[in-house]
Amino acid sequence: MIQFENPSDCCGCASCEAVCPVGCIVMVKDGEGFSYPKVTTDKCIGCHRCEKVCPVLSIRKQEIGTASLENAPSKAYAARSGQCSGSSSGGIFPHLAETVIRKGGVVYGAAFNSDLRLWHCEATTMEQVMPMRGSKYVQSDLLDTFNEIRSHLEASRPVLFTGTPCQSAALEAFLGKDYELLYNVDCACHGVPSPELLERYLQSIAKKYSSGVKEVDFRDKSHGWRHYRVVYTLENGRIISRSKDDDDYMLLFLQNVSLRPSCYCCPFRKKHCSDLTLSDLWNVSKASPALDDDWGASGILVHSEKGKSLLEECRQEMFLDEIPVGLAVEQNGGLGGDIPVPAQREAFMKEFILKRDLDSFVRNYVRRPSALSKTIAWMKRCAAKVYSKMDRNVK
Repeated sequence: MIQFENPSDCCGCASCEAVCPVGCIVMVKDGEGFSYPKVTTDKCIGCHRCEKVCPVLSIRKQEIGTASLENAPSKAYAARSGQCSGSSSGGIFPHLAETVIRKGGVVYGAAFNSDLRLWHCEATTMEQVMPMRGSKYVQSDLLDTFNEIRSHLEASRPVLFTGTPCQSAALEAFLGKDYELLYNVDCACHGVPSPELLERYLQSIAKKYSSGVKEVDFRDKSHGWRHYRVVYTLENGRIISRSKDDDDYMLLFLQNVSLRPSCYCCPFRKKHCSDLTLSDLWNVSKASPALDDDWGASGILVHSEKGKSLLEECRQEMFLDEIPVGLAVEQNGGLGGDIPVPAQREAFMKEFILKRDLDSFVRNYVRRPSALSKTIAWMKRCAAKVYSKMDRNVK
């Protein structure tokens, strides 16, 4: 029977709920808005399946997680496609999805529903894939995704799954064996806030502007990839566009205040169970100067022959520049080690649990850059661009 004494031991993947043959496990939210398994003990039959599919327990037993960043991936690439303008970084995911759909396959990824709840859903057309593009900084609900994927694979239908590293690992543990037709792709991830926090933040925006929020774009690139903005589209048609440094939700996320407890010590940040890992290539000026124009660039880590083969099938649709693995990982916190728990997290969560109105306290827990630091950062970025252009001209 699955039990966690410490919340940091549960990543909230819900694989235990999905595998239970008698339905005695349900995911229940705690005060912070994160879901954890609750077991009805008198219904439990002691099959221990829930323990076997838990990715955290499985990685401790070394049953999953063969693709370790400490044992370098086979290859790494800087990449971009023509889809980059509508994607958070280089626009690679749509081409992976299209390749699998052409094979008669199905794609699973995270998309917002009409209530702006993030959930994993199925796509069999590119129109259905489009809402899955882009970063969404909140934990998704996997619903019955894992059982659906197994049914497709058992029917010999190709499947592309995209998710966070812990979700990718959970799928591998749930399936229990390798399927040749499964393409497992994860993304660099430094952590996820709770759906409850996002819901209440959107409510505060609706209250302030007297209109509900109907769309959220966490990585709008209208001001550039590096200077991305958070854009909220209201039901009355108004557009609220904020710098990532001026949006309280993003500041809580980027400063690690709002993350799930397991995210601070996530073992899957370095030990991947996927075929490919997609990320932002923030050090593109060093890794692949040809892509350093602020439109966005992806870093791709290849962990398996299957991942390499899928990427090769898409090669004609994108620019691929092989780079050292170290450069693909450099400057990306989602591919690093453990994250220190911020000193203010406990106090923030206490207020979050007790108070409904986020605006009354949230700004006490985030740091905003000063005007001077913003100016210095801008000057450094300009200098870096000039240097990059000069370097390319010399070459």
